[in-house]
Amino acid sequence: MKQVSVVMSTYNENEEYVREAMDSLVNQTFPDIEIIVVIDNPQNTELLDILREYESIDNRICVLRNDSNIGLAKSLNKAIAYSSGEYIARMDADDICEIDRIRIQYDYLIAHPDIDLVCSAVKRINEKGEVISTKNSVPKNDQMLMKSIRYGTVMIHPSVMFRKEAFDKVGGYNNYLAGQDLDLWIRMKESGAIFHYILEPLLFYRISQGNTTSSKSMIQGISARYCIDINRKGNCFSESDYLDYLNRLCGDSKFCDQYTRFEAAKKKKGLLSCFVIAYSALVNKVCRGKVLKNLYFIFFMKKLTV
Repeated sequence: MKQVSVVMSTYNENEEYVREAMDSLVNQTFPDIEIIVVIDNPQNTELLDILREYESIDNRICVLRNDSNIGLAKSLNKAIAYSSGEYIARMDADDICEIDRIRIQYDYLIAHPDIDLVCSAVKRINEKGEVISTKNSVPKNDQMLMKSIRYGTVMIHPSVMFRKEAFDKVGGYNNYLAGQDLDLWIRMKESGAIFHYILEPLLFYRISQGNTTSSKSMIQGISARYCIDINRKGNCFSESDYLDYLNRLCGDSKFCDQYTRFEAAKKKKGLLSCFVIAYSALVNKVCRGKVLKNLYFIFFMKKLTV
């Protein structure tokens, strides 16, 4: 039994990215970890071979292969159910941990038994591994971090470590196509969990063209809106209702056009762009949620540059 279980799901990530992610884990200064990797694309034999290679030379690594693609939420639930650690650390297959990440987060949770989850600042990198941003929206205190969740989250999913008992208490991840983390944080908070933000950047968080497409951004926005709404109303997650909501909006050409214009306007400057953003927020609930989130972060968060 290890103290910390690192859980990661893979699908079609670049081979170099996966090796960098795995190397950053096996070389951690905190050795008492197990690394559980779920392969969510059983057809990707190249990825399987890479991970089996790591598994064969490090007995702390366990590779689980899904029979079919089941998605991130179910894959993470599977990994955590298999885990033995009292603490769970998240990781993505295209990111890189600082060498002291696990030790710093573990030490903090040990020293602060009232805290159930820690996250950290990150350094954003591009597809070449070059640092492109060191700015982070940082809460002024833990109370502000907790309050911010009603609008969205400043917590980068693969930067978190939490107590397994706090995760089990709320039943794990719900099966969202995106925004699984926001939903989990909201339910953990409602169950009494306390979060803390570590100012030191402990993760190199990769931003690539593949994970910033307009369609994925729209799914993320819709999922976040649904998640915030049902939790605010005290309703339980229903996968069928969620998918109906998602399909209804994604199939609405007017909604999609509004959202596309909104995303394009965010990348531009000038009065016309401001007008488009304001109009989108007025007529489109998902855009409005994003604007409110950004306003909250502007006024109640501080930008940290490391």
